[in-house]
Amino acid sequence: MADFSGFSDYFSNTLVKGVLAGEPTSIVIVGVLVLILLAVFFKLSQLVYALVKRFFLFLVVLLSLYFFAVNFQDKIFSESPDMFILAVGILGLLIGLVAFVISVFSFHSSYSSFKARSGEDSDTEITLPKKKSVVVEPSAPVVKPTQIQQPDFFSQQFLSRQAFSESMASDRSLLAVLSYAIIAQFGVFSGVTVSAPSFEVGLAFFIAFFIGAFIFIKTSYHSYARGITHLVLASVFGFGLSIVLGHYWGTIPFEVLLSTGYFTSHALVAFVTGIAVSLLMGSKH
Repeated sequence: MADFSGFSDYFSNTLVKGVLAGEPTSIVIVGVLVLILLAVFFKLSQLVYALVKRFFLFLVVLLSLYFFAVNFQDKIFSESPDMFILAVGILGLLIGLVAFVISVFSFHSSYSSFKARSGEDSDTEITLPKKKSVVVEPSAPVVKPTQIQQPDFFSQQFLSRQAFSESMASDRSLLAVLSYAIIAQFGVFSGVTVSAPSFEVGLAFFIAFFIGAFIFIKTSYHSYARGITHLVLASVFGFGLSIVLGHYWGTIPFEVLLSTGYFTSHALVAFVTGIAVSLLMGSKH
């Protein structure tokens, strides 16, 4: 049975102290919990919450990419580098760079929207409506939605700078969600991670996280069914990724990862971190 008293001790004595000491994984986990609490219990404006969320996700990607790069450097310059590990590292580095670019564009877009909205609110003036002459214009022909032609993939319109910026600023795309989740797990396995001290505490942490995830989906997703689907898919992908990266990048034996030892390993922390980041990105704000 899950030991929730042990979990409270783990949270207060390990995670909180890790945040105060500047331990990156603790900062990420506590930061995610704070964002979820803000979404569930406090009614922040959509622009403010979006700005805070995207700034936090930018920090997650930046920290994860930094610790991953440091760890990757150590693996490259080891006495007997493994070519497979090097290939995995190069792939992870490319994914991390993509996640970093998306996070920068996304935060810049959110900040621009917040700044523009703040400027509109400060410049708002009460004016009397002016009389306008009524001009009768010919009605437009009825066009069915299927008759509207979308821009071709390689057209000038699609490849324009504005279109590229808008696509990069959309951090809810599949590319963004996967890249954020992958680099977040790489960061956990590469940094100093504090795992649960026992199976009971790890299981309690796992259960408490999913209870919070269901509440977060209920309050922060337009469609509860879509949010649950998102959670299930992210969980399947994140669990498989934590097993693969935990063994090949974190050097954790499969015997541990495929047993109850999973709940006391860094893989559980990576799994929870990846899902939390994915849920934050998929929320409606």
